Amino acid sequence: MTVTLFHTDGCHLCEEVEAILRRLAGRFRFDLVRVDITGDEAAYARYRTAIPVVWIDGEEAARYPVDEATLARLLAARGGR
Repeated sequence: MTVTLFHTDGCHLCEEVEAILRRLAGRFRFDLVRVDITGDEAAYARYRTAIPVVWIDGEEAARYPVDEATLARLLAARGGR
């Protein structure tokens, strides 16, 4: 499973969600991919006012605000272990 975090450097909300994902990596198997939207024109146009955004296996799963329980539920629903 691949989890993608769309973020910008220095975004404290993004850092909070990344910390949650790193904790959840101990319970669920997934590869975490970080995409800085300032370096991706399409992602910036889509998410500039919405970050952090989490995708699971190529599909948008959550936008801030999102908590650990919600992300855990989403990962479990995708078959995460």
